[in-house]
Amino acid sequence: MGCVLALSVLTPCIARSASFEEGSKIAIILNSDIYVMDPDGGNMRQLTHDLEFVRFPAWSPDGKKIAFASGRRWNYTEIYVMNADGTNLKKITNYPNPDFSPHWSPDGKRIVFLSHRFHYGEHIYVMNADGTLPTKLSDRHSNGSPTWSPDGKKILFSSFRDWNREIYVMNADGTGVVRLTYRPEADT
Repeated sequence: MGCVLALSVLTPCIARSASFEEGSKIAIILNSDIYVMDPDGGNMRQLTHDLEFVRFPAWSPDGKKIAFASGRRWNYTEIYVMNADGTNLKKITNYPNPDFSPHWSPDGKRIVFLSHRFHYGEHIYVMNADGTLPTKLSDRHSNGSPTWSPDGKKILFSSFRDWNREIYVMNADGTGVVRLTYRPEADT
């Protein structure tokens, strides 16, 4: 089984990874474009062109698609999905405030992401992989780094809800929020 890794080079993005059978590839962001390459750095190919502020690449679990955020500037980022070869680029969110930090569910059917919709601060949303049915899961703002549990039943995230950045977990429908860390330092 190969490993797919998404890295960000010279940007403040979070790495995302998944595994798939076809082989190993790495996705990186250079100068606000997504490139893929072999793990040894060979066979680098540019996948995106003429997009702005590209961030947060995330491979689908089967390695066939990449979700990411892009926009004219931070205030206007939307989530896009494309095939792993750069074809079939689609904007799957369209909201005046930023949507960003996508992460695929283990079954590839849903994407959890952060958004500034309706409220100030980052709220956690989930939507179908085609962008339909966006649903707000978090009841408080200032959340970060949402990611799925391996079985897709839980979402792990960081939050500033208790006046210190801590790690939390909730059910995939947003219920049952549990704080996991209690440290004086910020946890992310």
